[in-house]
Amino acid sequence: MNELAQQKSVYLKQHANNPIHWKAWSPKILDQATAADKLIVFSIGYAACHWCHVMEHESFENENVAALMNQHFISVKIDREEHPDIDAAYMKAVQLMTQRGGWPLNVVTLPDGRPIWGGTYFRTEEWTQSLEQLAKLYRNQPAVIFEYAEKLEHALLSIQNPLEIKPLFEFPSNAENQKAFFDKLLEKWSPNFDHEWGGMDRAPKFPMPSNYKLLLEVGNQFKLHTYSNFALYSIKRMALGGIYDAVAGGFSRYSVDHRWHMPHFEKMLYDNAQLLSLCAETAKQFNDSFLKRIAKQTTLFLEENLKSESGLYFAALDADSLNATGTAAEGAFYTWTKQELQDVLGESYDFFSKVFHIDELGYWEDEHYILFRTEDDLSLAHKLNFHESAFAEKLENSLGLLKTARKKRSAPVTDTKKISSWNAQLLSAYCKAAAAFPDENYLQRATDLAFGLEKNSLTGNRVFRVDTQEINGCLEDYAFVIEAFLDYYQLTANENFLRKAIDLCQTVLREFDHKNGIFFKYQASATRESLVHIETEDNVINASNSVMCRNLFRLGIIFSENSYLDRANKMLEAITVRIDYPGAYANWLSILLANYNQQRAVIVSNPNFAPKLEILANLAADVQIIYASTHFELPQTTGKYSDEVKLYSCSVTGCDLPVTSINELPKDWFFATNQR
Repeated sequence: MNELAQQKSVYLKQHANNPIHWKAWSPKILDQATAADKLIVFSIGYAACHWCHVMEHESFENENVAALMNQHFISVKIDREEHPDIDAAYMKAVQLMTQRGGWPLNVVTLPDGRPIWGGTYFRTEEWTQSLEQLAKLYRNQPAVIFEYAEKLEHALLSIQNPLEIKPLFEFPSNAENQKAFFDKLLEKWSPNFDHEWGGMDRAPKFPMPSNYKLLLEVGNQFKLHTYSNFALYSIKRMALGGIYDAVAGGFSRYSVDHRWHMPHFEKMLYDNAQLLSLCAETAKQFNDSFLKRIAKQTTLFLEENLKSESGLYFAALDADSLNATGTAAEGAFYTWTKQELQDVLGESYDFFSKVFHIDELGYWEDEHYILFRTEDDLSLAHKLNFHESAFAEKLENSLGLLKTARKKRSAPVTDTKKISSWNAQLLSAYCKAAAAFPDENYLQRATDLAFGLEKNSLTGNRVFRVDTQEINGCLEDYAFVIEAFLDYYQLTANENFLRKAIDLCQTVLREFDHKNGIFFKYQASATRESLVHIETEDNVINASNSVMCRNLFRLGIIFSENSYLDRANKMLEAITVRIDYPGAYANWLSILLANYNQQRAVIVSNPNFAPKLEILANLAADVQIIYASTHFELPQTTGKYSDEVKLYSCSVTGCDLPVTSINELPKDWFFATNQR
């Protein structure tokens, strides 16, 4: 029978009434399949996934499909956000078989878990025909299937070989050659830039925050302003586009088209955490009031829609919601007809329709429009003959009316999982926002979330995937929690979180280390070596290995631990030699830009030093802040605690004499050097 009703996952519960005898994932599934001598169907998705809902309605609610699956297969439903390790392993297999991936992810395996066939969304006829053929083949010619499984397993093992490349890369030692290195590398990438709409010149378009962070850093450090200006333009285009919810804040997961107009309407915590951080830091760097407003609105969205009673934040809002006829439809909560807008806005409709293109440019489908802008506030204020403050007031009032009206609609379902790594990314974002804006609320949000993570997602030196503490954390969870705790330590001087970060790093080194001694595996254990996942490419979320590389640099600097610095350098060298497309290695290149052969720290003599936020707002990414203490002494802080304000600039060669003002620190240690 269907066993999903008792599961905590919203996604699994969505399938609890399917006639299929779904089981939830457990390692015992393999034993059950072996005992029953049945193939396994792994169907993997997540609660906010539109096409997952479509396939459920078309196939998994179908009695004939259920009869086929129940007779010949062990059927397992997996929430990819609970088990990203299983998802990653089978995604790799499907991409090898079909050259494409996505969700829902459907894989058929042998009873021992080795994949033999798979794909993403299937129409009902295609799904049933494929399953019938596989069942027949396994029954009548099992040797054929086993032979294919062995070949596929061999292929999966072989694609791990690139991880064993010996480091060959030597980063230029002087600034001019470093500038030439990055300029040449990004010059190969720049033909893919969309200079009209921002982002990459393709569809669909994903936000990819680490790409723009890299371009901003390269542009700032080497005065290659073509790249930083393009990043700023792209970020603003996203915030003006339909991918951003102008009514209530928050970004959708991606844009279906190249203009950022038509979003895939699901809203994910990890996207909004990263984009909050990006908008806050960019607003600070360029003194940009528009991006500051976007950052604050995104924060409001997170607080109003995703914050739980425990202090942690929920995973996502669904893409689908009920429309006026009570039918689930993608985007029903967010889109408007002209008549609806006229009824709600009254005399403000004419103004609003010009701002948000209630015309051919903003038209979506079925007489509905997506709120979509092509010009920022200042440009539109001039164009519509408004003073900027009057424009902002009228715009805010109009959006407020729509927000009130929208509350009467059926809201999208909330995926109430509280995922450790995604919450950690939000903690880092709140730390960045606290440094970027003079707003104590961000410091309080960061504090609440830091203690919430520690209480709900950790036990001792272990991180769990979700706050129920039933699923072990993956490398992603450890990496982002360590990063967030280091960010919080630098924001507050709370040594407890520095201790936690180093303890969690020891767990990673002990349990996630890979046999090649350079990279870390995504999961602490795997059923088969061919299903071990090594995550090295940065994507919509930075690769867990790149995050750990930066963590090792930071911890190595703070604790004067050469083994960490050596490991981080080896990881960076091994990756850099194989970079051909910068967009897939943006966080690695950001680390290279900041950290290669530069171990720098500012030691603060007293944790109560008032202007520490000012330092954080401007220091280069590789410069760590270390607080001297009377009860938690680090190698570099010995003898440096003082009631008097002292700042030491330290490197591998030692520390300079102390200074008492931020402005006396080395000028090239600051990120926004042009602002000093």
